[in-house]
Amino acid sequence: MNLFKIVKESVTVKQTAALYGLPVTTTWMTRCPFHEDHTPSMKLNDTYYYCFGCGATGDVIDLTAQLFGLSSFQAARKLTQDFGLSPDKPPSGAVALPKPAAASSDTQQEEIFYCLRVLHDYRDLLTRWQTEFAPLSPEEPLDEHFVEALHMMAVVDDLIDCLYAVEWGILLKSPVPLEGPKKTTQERSIWTVEEMRAALASMEDPILHLAVHLTLVGALREGEVAGLTPEDIDFDAAGGVGTFSVNKSMQRIQKNALLQVDGNCIIKEFPDKLEGSKTSLILKSTKTESSCRNIFLTAALREELKHWLERLKEDEARSPDRYHDSGMLLRLPNGQAVEPVLIRKKFLKWQDAHPEFPRIVFHGLRHSSATYQLMISGGDIKSVQGTTGHASADLLVNTYAHIQQSSRMELGKKFENSFYAKPEASAQTPPVQGNTALSMAALLELLKDADPETKAQLRLALLT
Repeated sequence: MNLFKIVKESVTVKQTAALYGLPVTTTWMTRCPFHEDHTPSMKLNDTYYYCFGCGATGDVIDLTAQLFGLSSFQAARKLTQDFGLSPDKPPSGAVALPKPAAASSDTQQEEIFYCLRVLHDYRDLLTRWQTEFAPLSPEEPLDEHFVEALHMMAVVDDLIDCLYAVEWGILLKSPVPLEGPKKTTQERSIWTVEEMRAALASMEDPILHLAVHLTLVGALREGEVAGLTPEDIDFDAAGGVGTFSVNKSMQRIQKNALLQVDGNCIIKEFPDKLEGSKTSLILKSTKTESSCRNIFLTAALREELKHWLERLKEDEARSPDRYHDSGMLLRLPNGQAVEPVLIRKKFLKWQDAHPEFPRIVFHGLRHSSATYQLMISGGDIKSVQGTTGHASADLLVNTYAHIQQSSRMELGKKFENSFYAKPEASAQTPPVQGNTALSMAALLELLKDADPETKAQLRLALLT
């Protein structure tokens, strides 16, 4: 394979533009560096670029050659150096640049998901504030919660779009500056097993009950719950125990971002409910292999799923003219898919009606389930990891390190009792094992040290 082919198959135009500092929009438009361009007119694709202003076009080698005034061969050598494809030195006149950052690690991905969960929770809160604290008349003074919701909603939406862009590979790295404050991880509020059981028993909404039940059994993410289909359930698997497969996730993303996403990971795009919607509800494959997993059914969940599938058939038979089968497991009475935001809203509504339970976000159910499974398994990290779908055992350990405190304290007590224990003085007589008979000398020794009452009982026993 020649140098040009290696470069073209290993490096994209988008990666090159990002590495060499071309500012791009979310749709991968940039100001053309080859003419005076006041507005972005150059479109960047993976294999080529094209300027709608001056007509400049070419591949990744052409772009590098024009940027640095190099020949095609020199540009190819420079790309191999800057992207770490070859140890050769760059040609003279080329600017030495650092190697591009490696693909996001599992830890970075987990941090992105964490930020998305926080932002979505905050957005749900802002949505509630817009309704709860809205003024009832023009004369009524504005509540600070209502004002914050108005100001921050657009900001939160922009941040969510940026993080989704990183997750989907539209941006090579997070736009958050490196100098930003470090994230301080706080323990997420969780429920005890008693609270989990009581909460599940009090949920009358069938959609919410099934979503929560699936989450508690499988420690699922909300997108994974909404992404389940009837085909994912196998009642005959594992010797009749039954399993359900987690291999998809449902998300709502901006349409302009969807245009830049690799279509191979898109399983389904649902039709818009509102005309002119700027977002799309999509079903996509899981990002990592570790996220694909089979969860064993409990007897209670197995029965609920059977009743639920029968209910779906009844809904369709009741009104076949208005029923639109979305193909999803969680459906509305009209057959349309239940998206994650609806699950969160139902959970918030239930919490408002049940203030006796500690308030947690929906994702806290996943943490509650994982924590309980770690406790009852005696800290079996690998087994629980197979259920939760964490990318690595280290992530699971770091995420749930707080629950190990009690186990470590118990281990410390056992160490102290064992390490500092003084060896007991050996007995003068050997221990009695099984049916081994005592020697006469040993028997006499026992009689000599016995109290008068014991001696009398022994004499009586010998005489009878």
